[in-house]
Amino acid sequence: MADAPHGTAPTLYGKNDANPMAMNQAGAALLLSYVKSAEAQAASQAIYTAVADAVHNGHVTTDLGGSLSTKDFSDAVIDRIRESFVNGEQKTG
Repeated sequence: MADAPHGTAPTLYGKNDANPMAMNQAGAALLLSYVKSAEAQAASQAIYTAVADAVHNGHVTTDLGGSLSTKDFSDAVIDRIRESFVNGEQKTG
């Protein structure tokens, strides 16, 4: 199991107000560290790229001055990951 570096933010539980960025990055790091396949490497890179792209385009949570909820930010990242694989940007093998 893994935890984001900042902890779990129990005071934000159920409020849809936490910034999931560190947990996204922790998941990507886990893939890089423990799963040694081309697919896992591509997925990890897709996560890092999707988070960076979301931030670069101003799609951030309220703690960073944006307006997105936890779910909205997560959906933005998931959409970017999905797009990267559908468009063939992520290469495996």
